[in-house]
Amino acid sequence: MDKDLEILFMNEKVLEGSFLFYFHEKSSFQEGAFWDYYNSVISITSNKIKDELEDDNATTKAIVYTHNEILKKFIHHLSPNDMYEIKNFPIDNLHLYNERLSYMLEGYFKGFVINEDLYDEDLKNPMS
Repeated sequence: MDKDLEILFMNEKVLEGSFLFYFHEKSSFQEGAFWDYYNSVISITSNKIKDELEDDNATTKAIVYTHNEILKKFIHHLSPNDMYEIKNFPIDNLHLYNERLSYMLEGYFKGFVINEDLYDEDLKNPMS
């Protein structure tokens, strides 16, 4: 659990090695770092559901902030009037990444984690 919180807060602070660091500072979509981030939030949500994690305002803020930052980067990359361009951008599977992020956030607030088997086979979570 500590490792999951560390990954989340590294992303919130855009620290080197985090998904948002690569995304923001290096303009690069690093799939492995995405899954680290995503799986950390899923683990945090699972622990919250089992009452093994106190409702923590800092954790909630970090999840909302990082989710919003990722979506903003998606939008900036796709905007024809913006100079921001991401290397390795998963344009063909963007809707699948967005789906994961949406259910990740909704699940945190509503207390559920979607079964990995229900997701599209074109985007498999390496940790499942």
